[in-house]
Amino acid sequence: MKLKRYAGNPILKPHPGHPWEDLAVFNPAAIYDEQRKEVLMLYRTAESGPEYKCWFGLARSRDGFQFERVSDLPAMSPSVEGFDGATIQDPRITKMGEWYYVTYACRHFPFGQFWIPEVKARYAKPEVPPEFPHYLRTKATLTGLAMTRDFKSWVRAGWITDPLLLIRICFSRAHLCSTLRGSIPCERRTGMQFTAKCCVCNCQNLRDHESRRCLGRRRSRSGCPGFHLL
Repeated sequence: MKLKRYAGNPILKPHPGHPWEDLAVFNPAAIYDEQRKEVLMLYRTAESGPEYKCWFGLARSRDGFQFERVSDLPAMSPSVEGFDGATIQDPRITKMGEWYYVTYACRHFPFGQFWIPEVKARYAKPEVPPEFPHYLRTKATLTGLAMTRDFKSWVRAGWITDPLLLIRICFSRAHLCSTLRGSIPCERRTGMQFTAKCCVCNCQNLRDHESRRCLGRRRSRSGCPGFHLL
């Protein structure tokens, strides 16, 4: 398949009048709404402030090329004091029933403008005592799950993966596929370690994923590493 760059790029630009998206708009997730016959795009935004805080905006399009913002306000914001209180990033989306399921990267502490050396140094390491959990001391990135029916009110399920893993998740109605890098403990709690690339779970929902096969190498034959969202 040969792709052709759209001549009308960019399809969305930062908005100088919106402080939550005045620096950048990027890394979106898109889904086609069969009932409304339109493309919904949940996109990541970034502020121009030193914390480099990110939000999610929502845009829609009838043809997939010409997009308009749904609101002057974010569709989803970082929580006040939660696991995703500093930034939310890089959404992935699917719809099951009436609900949209969104996975996203997030942090408890500000990311900071890493391309500016003096700002990067300021936010490189959070000021926390050594007794704090490791993921907070290292300012690790988490993977969160949130659900919504209207992109106005959300149910935040919390963070769903080991924060020390680098993970990106995509859903479909029939498959749950996760791409992992690193070592994760066996789900059967044998204490054995796996190195996995991809695990595919065939299911109709997130609870009943029983049939699995691992697409990457693993260090043990005791089972596929897998992970549970609910």
